[in-house]
Amino acid sequence: MAPLFLAALTSAGSSAQGPPGPVAPKPGLGDLDSALLEDLEIHPGERIDPATHGEGLIESMEQAVARDLARPADAPTDPKARRGMPGVWTVPTRGATTAPRSGSKNIVNKWGDLRMGIDFRAPVDLHGVWAGGQTDVGVWPSALRAIGYRDGIETGVTEWFREIGPSPAWMSIDLLRVDRVVFEARAAWNGTAFYTLDDLAFTRAEDGERALVVIDFEDLGYREKLTGSDYRGLTWEEGDGPYERGVHAPIKPPRGDPETQESNAPGAGGGWLGGTGTLPGLLSDFVGIRRNEHNSSTYPPDTCGAVGPDHFVEVINRVFAVYDKTTGAKLTGMNLGSFLPGSNGDPRVLYDEGSGRWFVMVTDFNNLIFLAVSLSSNAMGSWFKTDFTISGSCWPDYPTLGVDENGIYVAAYMVGCSSMTLWAVDKAPLVAASPSLGTVTAFNGLSLEGALQPCTTYGSTPGAYVVSTNSSNRIRVRRVNPPMTSPSLVTLGYVTVGTHSDPPNAPALGSSTALNTVDDRLMNAVYRDGSIWTAHTVNQSGRAACRWYEIAPVGLSLVQSGTVSDGTYHYFFPGIAVNASGEVVLGCSGSHAGVYAGAFYTGRVPGDASGEMAVPVEFRAGQAAQNNIDSYGRNRWGDYSLSSADPDGARLWTIQEYAHGSNIWGTHIAEVSFGGAGGPCTPTNVCVTSPNSVGNGMVLSYAGSPSVSGADFTLMGFGGPAHQLGIFYYGPDEVAVPFGNGVRCIGSGFLGTYRLPVVSMDLFGDVEYTLEWGVPPIGGSGNGQWIDGDTWYIQFWYRDPAAGNATFNLSDALEVEICP
Repeated sequence: MAPLFLAALTSAGSSAQGPPGPVAPKPGLGDLDSALLEDLEIHPGERIDPATHGEGLIESMEQAVARDLARPADAPTDPKARRGMPGVWTVPTRGATTAPRSGSKNIVNKWGDLRMGIDFRAPVDLHGVWAGGQTDVGVWPSALRAIGYRDGIETGVTEWFREIGPSPAWMSIDLLRVDRVVFEARAAWNGTAFYTLDDLAFTRAEDGERALVVIDFEDLGYREKLTGSDYRGLTWEEGDGPYERGVHAPIKPPRGDPETQESNAPGAGGGWLGGTGTLPGLLSDFVGIRRNEHNSSTYPPDTCGAVGPDHFVEVINRVFAVYDKTTGAKLTGMNLGSFLPGSNGDPRVLYDEGSGRWFVMVTDFNNLIFLAVSLSSNAMGSWFKTDFTISGSCWPDYPTLGVDENGIYVAAYMVGCSSMTLWAVDKAPLVAASPSLGTVTAFNGLSLEGALQPCTTYGSTPGAYVVSTNSSNRIRVRRVNPPMTSPSLVTLGYVTVGTHSDPPNAPALGSSTALNTVDDRLMNAVYRDGSIWTAHTVNQSGRAACRWYEIAPVGLSLVQSGTVSDGTYHYFFPGIAVNASGEVVLGCSGSHAGVYAGAFYTGRVPGDASGEMAVPVEFRAGQAAQNNIDSYGRNRWGDYSLSSADPDGARLWTIQEYAHGSNIWGTHIAEVSFGGAGGPCTPTNVCVTSPNSVGNGMVLSYAGSPSVSGADFTLMGFGGPAHQLGIFYYGPDEVAVPFGNGVRCIGSGFLGTYRLPVVSMDLFGDVEYTLEWGVPPIGGSGNGQWIDGDTWYIQFWYRDPAAGNATFNLSDALEVEICP
């Protein structure tokens, strides 16, 4: 394995020496008039030294699951136990001591802080230390390195040491004339990693003589803390701060133009409000990950997921999950660090139709970008996993992900460098029979524009398009031109759009501070059939609204744009997708002061009026107040969402955040189709729900289709009291009669009402039941059978002792038409 600390970059593009003169035509620029080439901005790229690439390996899903099972159920970084205390050097308890090198003592970085320092107070030659894993493999760092300083100036960095294991191994450091060292670890569990040190060896000059010192910690007691002491004449420093459950908010880079109010003048950005577009029909929807699942209590989720031929893959902050897209069943779910060891957050995923592969990208909030590539279209199969190193002292924030036939593209705002970087990764080696990480080219020092969004590309293009908000009324269009072994980045120009400004935060019921909507950065981008589709959140008459664009990159023209807005709701964090027929879906969050934040979608078809989408509909209602306040007082939500196109060319999907429980975010996945808009096999919610002991009441949903031949229909309910029993029951008529603490929505008519088996709600107050089509009363003989053409009404009755009075309640209802 090559040293990862080496981040030397060699040129992979045009020379950066001197101002550019007239530019000769480059490969891939054939669609542009040669007279325009003199006005293009050509950005030179730098090839990342392959020696700094991480080791690539192929893992089965079973291996990742096994790693996840090895993680401690109760992590030692529990924020409540920590109570804000800084990380410290300490001797562990006797029972917690893991394999000292000599004697019976060693020291550990208590609380798992990733950066811990030791000040020698005078120059020394630091030779090395015996390093090992603390407690359990699930929290060991994948690598450790030492950074040396003298008089406050960094003087050297070691290679990454990868031999962290159950027994200590010698970590050679060999830093000369340093007066301070910082040990830096790669994160293993929720932004932390735990390791031990023993027999720290260094040489110092004393009265002109060289004296070797080896500190074995044997004179210390168990639980004795070194930090804050003067042990052996050294200063044992605190860690870099307490672990926070909240993932850092996106850094907003400064922008040169003044913020102005929105403009909707024709020709400058299209209309707003809309509502006359065509709404797709909801084919199915199912539950995604919720906060506190899979040992992840972070916020916000950074909602992201994509659809493939057979699966829907969700990647959010610190969780990876795969679902059967037909039934909505979760096939696997695990901590993100189990799927991609060392990774931390800000994840992205996409399915590439061109190669038939899945791509996942995650950062470690430090100097690594992690990539995972499936070996086939089967998300439950094996994956190739690797990483590459970011040079310099900056770290990537709010990374984005795109793909075309030639490459994978990652972009990020580089915190500390006041610029942005785009990385172009050669796709061919990643999808080869024996996959590897090939050429990675960094385009550094790009302008600060919130987020650079590389397109998810369908079909062939001259290069990969990248869009960003250049100012309050312009979108910049760039393109990465092949070959990927020596690509170039070209600014094609700018598209004028309607003037906009950053959105206000979005009020929501019960939220002490309005939900943070970040800013007006673009959320995602798609290229299909000659157009780029993209969207972001803007200020529309004092409310957050979702502005979307269709842009023609050839000719740099705005085809159309519109704004999803109304007089009551705030809409924010849009994700947009387009299918092979040019039909569009836009998913987003929505709220106002009188409702909890929910999940919405809208859409349009090519025949709709320019700039119009349908009035958005809520496919997952919020259920509780959200007050996830970070250290800067922001009520965190988002920080993005995603919609994606099904490989069948017709259906569209979106994954969105909603308020599941008190300070508990949830994610929900919807499948929509314009062919199924308003048609049969699309159940609808009817009647009303009633408040219960835990919130506003239970709401029903479903997954699959109420089709006799499909036999894959699952009933779902959300928002009930945890671990209480209940039953789904159904009948032929809809009524509204007070019953218990709620309203009975099901009438018996001439056919009667029918019960399904007793079920229990989970710890979130959710419940589901998959229909057994061959079992009475649904199947078999007698009354209550579900036959093609019938319509039934379904409701959930449940116990709710904490509510008092009748001690039971009911959900709203579903109207279900049975299909062939």
